[in-house]
Amino acid sequence: MSAATRNRLRISTLWHVDADTAPGTYQQFHHLNDQSSGAPLAVSDVPLSRSTWRIGDRVIVMADFFNIAPGTPNLSVDVGHYTLPDMTRISRSTSSESLVTLGTFSAP
Repeated sequence: MSAATRNRLRISTLWHVDADTAPGTYQQFHHLNDQSSGAPLAVSDVPLSRSTWRIGDRVIVMADFFNIAPGTPNLSVDVGHYTLPDMTRISRSTSSESLVTLGTFSAP
């Protein structure tokens, strides 16, 4: 394992584009949380190239969190999208929720 990847936690998400979305600048947020304390541990925001999406496309987004000790327990990740510059969260097409929570898990 190289120094660049040591203690790295990578979250990969797969999204299905099932509706047209308004043009604009989009980001995907990833909030790594400690479920034991409720404390946020890290944030990773990824810019998205929304202008290239078409209905039916699948979009893979990867976010990296560094210096997460292997075996760290009780983690979760909140994932969702927002627009820039207004930081408005975008609801999912299947729900009024604007985020998906992944977890609870231990860091590999």
